[in-house]
Amino acid sequence: PETTRPPEIPTEPTPSKHISAHGILQVNMEEIFKISDYTDSNGVHCRVVQGGCTDGTYYYVGLNNGIKTSDSVTAILKYEIATGTLVKVYEDLRVAHCNDMEYNKDTNEILVVHNEPERWFVSIFDADTMERKRVVTLGNGAIEIYSLAYDPYEQCYWVGLSYGFNFAKLDLNFNQIGEIYIGVNTGYVKQGIDCDDKYIY
Repeated sequence: PETTRPPEIPTEPTPSKHISAHGILQVNMEEIFKISDYTDSNGVHCRVVQGGCTDGTYYYVGLNNGIKTSDSVTAILKYEIATGTLVKVYEDLRVAHCNDMEYNKDTNEILVVHNEPERWFVSIFDADTMERKRVVTLGNGAIEIYSLAYDPYEQCYWVGLSYGFNFAKLDLNFNQIGEIYIGVNTGYVKQGIDCDDKYIY
């Protein structure tokens, strides 16, 4: 029979192997991923970490000013993993609550999920220039999501649907494929979605 183990006591971060375009790097996560507050050119103080992703060489993170309305401001910051250097910034993204970010390796794009109160938008950025290329409206505003994962194996996106534990499959044009997958209500707060070649997490 299964036994319940007591929760492990958190320890100091240890050096971890991180794969980049230049091979395997030894990095200390505590040092590299110390993200400081950011004040944009309009004087808006962005301080709340809202979402992040990596392409293996760079780490992308959203910092929000802490306001959960359509007046909120988020800056998308791009850091070099090997050095922790901030290399590019996109300012004044109005996402209200940038809940999730994803990297599409096949298009070299960063996808930023809008959330609370406008959960039916995804902003798409060029990963090199950090310029916003376009904004996608999901299902003409009918699909509200809180998370998104790119699936290179099936060439699609998996999205967590708001207000429940369900998820859906979208094609590369963000149109829904098939029926909604019904998830089990675990009582936990759902926060993200990911996938590999066999499973959705």
